[in-house]
Amino acid sequence: MKSRILLDTNVILDLLTLDETWFDGSAQAIAAQQRTRFLVLSPGVCAEISRALDYDWAKLDGWRRAASMELETIPFEASVLAARAHAQYRRTGGQRIATLPEFFIGAHALFAGHALLTRDATRYKTYFPKLKIISP
Repeated sequence: MKSRILLDTNVILDLLTLDETWFDGSAQAIAAQQRTRFLVLSPGVCAEISRALDYDWAKLDGWRRAASMELETIPFEASVLAARAHAQYRRTGGQRIATLPEFFIGAHALFAGHALLTRDATRYKTYFPKLKIISP
């Protein structure tokens, strides 16, 4: 049975924006993961990438279907993990009052037992040390 890997916003935007620095690495990492895992998008990631697709759900959904990516909602239980990570962030000097999207993404992956494909490994390792992280 194939496991699942949650894709972080940054690796998807690398593809959608044809990022000169990161496109090749992110495309290769996604392709490598797709051979053995189901690729998953969360609502937060969809919100963050929607700008690159003109805030058009039909475009976003068509793109993700063509890329064989699944949608998965964030489990409610993960919200507590996100809040705990945000509290740690604030205790260590973080200034943002609202819970950052990265905390919901990391909490989702951790609670659901997914790995996370991201270029922001340091932040996720800091707040979710048990999360399996894969970087391009």
